[in-house]
Amino acid sequence: MCTVNVGVFSAKAYSVFWEKPAPRFAHEYDCVVRRRIGKLMEGGEDRWWTLSQPGDVKAVGEVLIRLLMSRGMPWLESIGSLQELHEALASEKVTHSIYLAIVKAEMGDRLGAAALLDEGKGQRWEEGAQRVREALHLDEVAVDR
Repeated sequence: MCTVNVGVFSAKAYSVFWEKPAPRFAHEYDCVVRRRIGKLMEGGEDRWWTLSQPGDVKAVGEVLIRLLMSRGMPWLESIGSLQELHEALASEKVTHSIYLAIVKAEMGDRLGAAALLDEGKGQRWEEGAQRVREALHLDEVAVDR
């Protein structure tokens, strides 16, 4: 069985989050925003294809190429700016907001970035949020609650 994942990579977010230089080639799992091709199709359901017969690879490959061109590429192209990346991250349902905070800081919203990272207090991602807060030099930014 196979599926296709697409993603948008941010070298800045990667290097701040992982505390190392961004790779020259990003894998899908390195991306800040990711989607399965099935989620971009009508109905938005996860989709896997079975490769059980000799001719399946070619037939499924042709389907996946069409889907990448008709669904994957338009989605990727819709996130072509820092603002669009911010909007995509803000609409995500994720367990933490570290990448969104990094993008906010990069856009100049230091207070918004600090507030998002402060949401990590008491969460399993608190250590990562604090590390990113320090890397972005947000220690001096006070967030009123």
